[in-house]
Amino acid sequence: MTGRVRGILFLLGFLFLWAVVEMLGAMVLERYSALQVVWTRYLVHLLLLMAIFAWREPVGLIRTRRPVYQLLRSMMMLVMPLSWVLATRMHSEAVVYGGFWSAPFLIIALSALFLGERPRWELWVAATVGGLAAAAIFSGVVMPSLTEWLPLIGMTASFSIYVVMTRSLRHESTRTNLFYTALGVFVALTPVMPMVWQMPSLADLPIIAGIGGLGLVALWFLDVATASAPLKDTAPLILAQVPLALSLGWIAEHHFPDRRTLFYLTAVCLACITPFIRIRFGFRARESQ
Repeated sequence: MTGRVRGILFLLGFLFLWAVVEMLGAMVLERYSALQVVWTRYLVHLLLLMAIFAWREPVGLIRTRRPVYQLLRSMMMLVMPLSWVLATRMHSEAVVYGGFWSAPFLIIALSALFLGERPRWELWVAATVGGLAAAAIFSGVVMPSLTEWLPLIGMTASFSIYVVMTRSLRHESTRTNLFYTALGVFVALTPVMPMVWQMPSLADLPIIAGIGGLGLVALWFLDVATASAPLKDTAPLILAQVPLALSLGWIAEHHFPDRRTLFYLTAVCLACITPFIRIRFGFRARESQ
């Protein structure tokens, strides 16, 4: 299995688990603060890591050549949910969801700028067209004001920066990367917990544990995906969550999409399969390892 294929497969696993974690989160966000949900997610994340690895080699979790950089990367996982909370207070969830899909383009741009990757033209086109089509599906022609753009930009930029920083840490241990991802968010939110804490019900405990456990596996998949292949070769595939989310919604609501939605969805799907087409037909771009 080549690095590109492995990167694509693990990224697909990440996207699937990300969708599941979002679904579980929606089940408890009506009863608990978003900050508490994020904090408990990373508490479970840390407990699982320590249960699996700390008893064998505790130093292996914290050993890193770039501790400050690791913690800065962790802050992206704090900025992202905070930006989402602000964005949903200003916009409908459809507009917020639509605004997020510029992430593949931004990831390609940042990887070219900071990692020296050299994306081919078809990857730029796929990320641009696919992102615009996804935005059109969810938010239509809504144009927020400059102030309203800020949380949307913060949400998209923080995720994109996290992905690029994770790729730059590919020579570090995956368990170390996962430990610092959770540690920074957990420490930053702990002082806030007394102000927002609500004791979870017994019925909600499995959901909260599922968010943390599946979230850990999802981030592990993302770490492996970014280490396996250059970001330019896999970034358009992030758009695959769009047809996945839409299909699940249509099935649940017994709803069939209109022609406009199907047109834009076709563009998104074509963007998603660009990485597969490049592998199938032997397109090769110069990599910067």
